[in-house]
Amino acid sequence: MEQLKLEKIYSNHYLISKGKGMIAIPAELTEEFKDLLIPYYEGKNENKIKKFIREKCYMNI
Repeated sequence: MEQLKLEKIYSNHYLISKGKGMIAIPAELTEEFKDLLIPYYEGKNENKIKKFIREKCYMNI
């Protein structure tokens, strides 16, 4: 789980530095996010997690 936190920090740093926005996983959606991570890490389906992040976790700045 510590790796996931580092990945989010790095991702947000990159997005903010490019003037794009940031990613924040709402507490009530944490379990859904975790469930999407397993197939993503196994290389099975990246489209579902990308859609989830884009629609529910991405904030423009």
